[in-house]
Amino acid sequence: GRLTFNSAGAVAITEDSDTVLTGTSTAAGLALTSSGTVTDAAGTSLTVTGNATITGTSISLADNATDVLSVSGNADFEGGAGAITVAAAGAVNFGSLTFNTTAGAVSITEDSDTLLSGTSTADSLTLTSAGAVTDAAGTSVTVDNGNATITGTSISLADNAGDVLSVSGNADFEGGAGAI
Repeated sequence: GRLTFNSAGAVAITEDSDTVLTGTSTAAGLALTSSGTVTDAAGTSLTVTGNATITGTSISLADNATDVLSVSGNADFEGGAGAITVAAAGAVNFGSLTFNTTAGAVSITEDSDTLLSGTSTADSLTLTSAGAVTDAAGTSVTVDNGNATITGTSISLADNAGDVLSVSGNADFEGGAGAI
């Protein structure tokens, strides 16, 4: 169903069907779990001042120019076996980013620096940042069945002893004029 929420505190919602975010939603923290897909209507604004975990059979957000997706803490997208898409059309900013899908493609565009954190998995990966792409200490990114294209103004990954970056196919790093 369609979903809008506003809270100065944490929000935890579990839906037994597809979830369509709509309107303007705010929360200090978010745990959104859908037994179906998670999408958004045109013009949707989601602002979370802390961490957000969004779980569904597939996820497609920020696919319209008027969409806003802002998570000040860690944005964690859990797509099951489905695709995860955070499109270039909307305004998208995260404090840090984690994503997981067992068999789906991941395509995420962020309008600022991108900080990967935690453990992330994808079948294939297209990650585009308007700024630098970096990772926190101990970050693991595994692309287990395809290619990865990572684009940013500079790229610095797997630079700590505990970091893991594993791509089964072709790894393409596009750093523009910046360092890789």
